[in-house]
Amino acid sequence: AKKQMIDGNEPSVKVDWNIVIPEYRSWPEDKQEHFAEKIDFSGTQMAHASEYAVLGVLMLGTAYSFCGRSGKKEQIIMLVAGTAYAATDEFHQLFVPGRSCQFRDVCIDSAGILTGIVLFSLIKHQIAKYNEKKKVAKNVKNQGKSLDKIMIRNKLNKRAWERFVLMYDYSQDE
Repeated sequence: AKKQMIDGNEPSVKVDWNIVIPEYRSWPEDKQEHFAEKIDFSGTQMAHASEYAVLGVLMLGTAYSFCGRSGKKEQIIMLVAGTAYAATDEFHQLFVPGRSCQFRDVCIDSAGILTGIVLFSLIKHQIAKYNEKKKVAKNVKNQGKSLDKIMIRNKLNKRAWERFVLMYDYSQDE
């Protein structure tokens, strides 16, 4: 987190808040500055959380590709590793002039890692579910198995299954 601006210059990117908030120019100068600081702070934190979410996705994807499994153990290890990285990132800021180490930033970065891990896991789960339905649909067509037995064995909802079978294009498998 920034303690203060090192050279005292204004940021290079300015927003005309009058476009977003019409009465902005009528506010006292101290209120305008306070508002701009709050927006800058939250924008910076959102950017950091987003960066760490991407890191979480990449870390978990790498872990899955190397270990061949995709379970909670890998998710927890990646969350701990990502949080450790966030902590070391903040720690090194102690040695940078004009910067400080903030526990709040470690928490925000860790939340980003967790978000990335959850998103990756949800998407991976949906892809696996779709591929399983596709595999079962192909077996039904090729082997003429009873649809009810397959649905019970694979715990599939009958209406969802019928929609899937109707929309699945079998011609692409041949």
